[in-house]
Amino acid sequence: MIDSSEVAAILLAAGQSSRFVGGNKLLADLHGQPLVLYAAQRIVALDTGRRIAVCGPEVGEVLAPLGFEIVAMPEPPVGMARSLALAVAEVGSKYRAALVCLGDMPFVRLAHLKALLAKFDADQCPLVSSIDGEIAMPPAIFAAGYFTRLREGGGDQGARSLLAGAAHLAARAGELSDIDTIAELSAGRNGDGLAIDLQ
Repeated sequence: MIDSSEVAAILLAAGQSSRFVGGNKLLADLHGQPLVLYAAQRIVALDTGRRIAVCGPEVGEVLAPLGFEIVAMPEPPVGMARSLALAVAEVGSKYRAALVCLGDMPFVRLAHLKALLAKFDADQCPLVSSIDGEIAMPPAIFAAGYFTRLREGGGDQGARSLLAGAAHLAARAGELSDIDTIAELSAGRNGDGLAIDLQ
């Protein structure tokens, strides 16, 4: 187990919303607040040592008041691989691990993030990912020993290959669902088996 103060939390929120009709999905209203705030609020509640978000300026305006250090999304926008590399480059040597979360996953519970930290051990279990069925995915926690690989171009693809060999932590049904389309946002608004649970 690792203390949350020794962890830098990374929130990847620079997606282009290419499948979402009607603007930036991360700013879309979900139960009275921008979608991206759900993931951000869980990170704040986890009380990590540092909070870093890769995002555009509008999302940055939402996240900065919560204590996130904003890493500007490059122009033209880049994919998750580059975003992750940029964020990891900002972590520094003080932190023993990085927790990577996605801004379009509003259903992940604080309890799940705490369980990831509890399962993590820098020597015995240095990489822990969430798993949905047989698919390993974020949120995931990477020991500092992985930072160079992620920073030097491994990014998303490198992270995916790493996650295949990670210790896995199962999530509740629907907890790892992301929102990419208007239909998925509507399902989130209507419940449809997906619950927003701050705990």
